Amino acid sequence: MTGTSKSNPVSPSPEDAAPPRKQNGVVEIVFTRWMSVALVACLVGPWGMLAVWWVRSSVPGQKVNAELLGGLPVSDRGVIRGKPGPWGQLECSTVFTELPTNGGNTDTLPPNRWAFGKATREAALTVLRKAGVTPTQLQTLARSEAWKADPDGVLWLHPSADSVLSLTAEVRASLYSALEQIGANRPLRKRYACAVDRVDEWCRDSGLPEQYVRLFRHLLYRRDGYYVFEDLSSALSTIPSPQLQRLFVRMVTRQESIMANLVVLPSSDVEQISAYWEVGRQSKGLKELLRALRRLPGGGKVDVTHLLPPLARDLMHAVPHDSAPTSTSARADASGTWTSLNFFLAVPDQRFLDPILASKELQSKYTPLERPKRLGDLIVFMDANNNIVHMATYLAQDLVFSRVGDASGYCWVITTLDSLVGRFQVEHSPLRFRVAFSRSLQL
Repeated sequence: MTGTSKSNPVSPSPEDAAPPRKQNGVVEIVFTRWMSVALVACLVGPWGMLAVWWVRSSVPGQKVNAELLGGLPVSDRGVIRGKPGPWGQLECSTVFTELPTNGGNTDTLPPNRWAFGKATREAALTVLRKAGVTPTQLQTLARSEAWKADPDGVLWLHPSADSVLSLTAEVRASLYSALEQIGANRPLRKRYACAVDRVDEWCRDSGLPEQYVRLFRHLLYRRDGYYVFEDLSSALSTIPSPQLQRLFVRMVTRQESIMANLVVLPSSDVEQISAYWEVGRQSKGLKELLRALRRLPGGGKVDVTHLLPPLARDLMHAVPHDSAPTSTSARADASGTWTSLNFFLAVPDQRFLDPILASKELQSKYTPLERPKRLGDLIVFMDANNNIVHMATYLAQDLVFSRVGDASGYCWVITTLDSLVGRFQVEHSPLRFRVAFSRSLQL
């Protein structure tokens, strides 16, 4: 059958369809305009996307996912690498730990009451007036049923929760500073403190409705570079649900803690690092672990907790409680002094719960230092009468291991020495000076 086939009613233009031509055995491909555009897009497009990503990642405020530093990924936010030392190189980040989900007991909170010593009511009202309490607030506080004198003649004011909540931050700071000077108030005032620049982290993701987070912020006042909270009873009186009350307590009692990793690079001195962390004991397999990390491409890292003696590992982030058996480590009366003196011991010596015996141990077996130098050195906080107020154990760099306080709500954490000093002075008592001691490590 002969003839021509029907052509497409819409004939393509030469620019839309250019079939390859064969000349002298060579196939010549003719690119149309659209084929050229597509080819350029394929070649240039990925580079353009990469350029956009680079610019966006470099804009201030944009979070860069990671960058390579020494062969290891390091986040640009929240992670700090310290200067190398005999301990190696540490990589630290700050977190806020909180009580377990079944924590946050609200049954034993003392009611609000302020002691004014053996003063008259008029003298006590003068103290309130000087602190900035307004005339309207003073009128409410002056009601006779709010005042009582104990058998020793100490005058007490029992303010209502509304009166406490109505105070401004400035009045709160001035008044509580004045009340602190009266000895009867000190056992009753429970403070919680956080550095001013970390208050957002303190109350983030608490699970509370926003109105109670705002209440918490309203009750904060500033003191020595910290935000301080100490009106827990008054705040809880406004929260109707026991579940929400527990969430509030868990948020308030959060503790700042350092998560520290030892960074091991291909160039790290494993012998020196293992010698530092093995001081005072024989650590099984530490040197082999460090060598294994050093062999990894770019190196590796290990949590500092795994480098500490067994007692410190067991106590890390443990929450002490009053019902713990006396044979256990995480007991409520296990103070910072007890923790430091037992740091290298496999079995805790419970005699160190006695302040007198702890002081004798320090005097007989420890040598004073100008500054801590090695793992296990003690940092001792004393008052003006040379009484031991607190102890912490030096780890490395500027990191110490301790409990910030001795109450049952405080767990054991790693923190910086400056943070420990600041928080302890704000939350508990002024520290006159601190000294370091080192022990002969023939344990």
